[in-house]
Amino acid sequence: MEKVKLTKEQAERIEELREKHKSNFMIIRNASFTDPRGKVTFDDPDQLVKALYFGYEIKEQYKKGDWVKLKDRNEAIKLRYDWMVDQANGIHYERIRPATDEEASAEWFKRHGREHLEIKKGDILKRVSTGFIFEVTDPDTLTGYCKVVCFAEDRKDI
Repeated sequence: MEKVKLTKEQAERIEELREKHKSNFMIIRNASFTDPRGKVTFDDPDQLVKALYFGYEIKEQYKKGDWVKLKDRNEAIKLRYDWMVDQANGIHYERIRPATDEEASAEWFKRHGREHLEIKKGDILKRVSTGFIFEVTDPDTLTGYCKVVCFAEDRKDI
């Protein structure tokens, strides 16, 4: 049997229970499925049993600033707030997956009203290799890897 994948909170709860009870039987018998703060840590008692008997590993955890993709919708979301990170690592963990760089980039451009990697005259870009910041005069002649500093329609100086 392979190891069970648990969230960081679930693994911490198991360690708290191990300190309090010496045997797996006593942990299962006496374990409530909520932690001392009242937060549910185990939805499924079988998950706790498997973790105790076969071992566990901690799932990849999301952090603030990560992009995730909803499995049931074609939408990428940036985790901007602590509550979003908590939900991503908790109750919604099974409904999301890490977004690829391509998916995150496409969503970012879409939110700014652009096609993916669409650059227009007047945009301000930063060349990654040198740090040089410049205004786009002809998007067709653009070469190298650049990041968008500001889109033309968001500029305040023109």
